[in-house]
Amino acid sequence: MYPELVYRRYVGGVWVEDALLHIPRRCYAPDEFAQVILDHDFRIIQRWGGYAGERYGEGPELVAQFSGPCHQKERDTCRTPPAAARRGTPML
Repeated sequence: MYPELVYRRYVGGVWVEDALLHIPRRCYAPDEFAQVILDHDFRIIQRWGGYAGERYGEGPELVAQFSGPCHQKERDTCRTPPAAARRGTPML
């Protein structure tokens, strides 16, 4: 899926140029999305399935709170999200 973003520039109310941007949109399954974050050495703190608080993988969105990147010395512990995050349980 590649939505198009059209940018038009006007000067004094007169059109002078436009640009058409093709934006690649990626769709991930819940586990794949989490893996992309981990593969870039970030730590998942919390994740949800939607902004209304649905469980991860069950709502209409994939929402992840993450921090990082991990430092080399803590990489082994950083790459594995806590058990609650793996289950999709909000960790408050």
